[in-house]
Amino acid sequence: MRYILLITLIIVGCSSPEPQDPPGVFSSSCNGHVLTIDRCFEKAKEKCPNGYEMIERNEAFSQSVFGDRDRDPFPVRKIKYKCKS
Repeated sequence: MRYILLITLIIVGCSSPEPQDPPGVFSSSCNGHVLTIDRCFEKAKEKCPNGYEMIERNEAFSQSVFGDRDRDPFPVRKIKYKCKS
């Protein structure tokens, strides 16, 4: 029973909804140790073949689900952008 509760809390914590972006504004997240901020830029280029305007760029470290922030930092990266016409 304890494990079911723990798994439920982890799933709920990982799937909390984000506020909607305004029309025409897109977000790309590239979290974790494998992906870099460059992958976020690649996603923006794929979405916007005519280029894009950067609105916001965030890079931080968060507490891992299985460790603490000091011992096991989890990279969190996100960009917001708008496609050029």
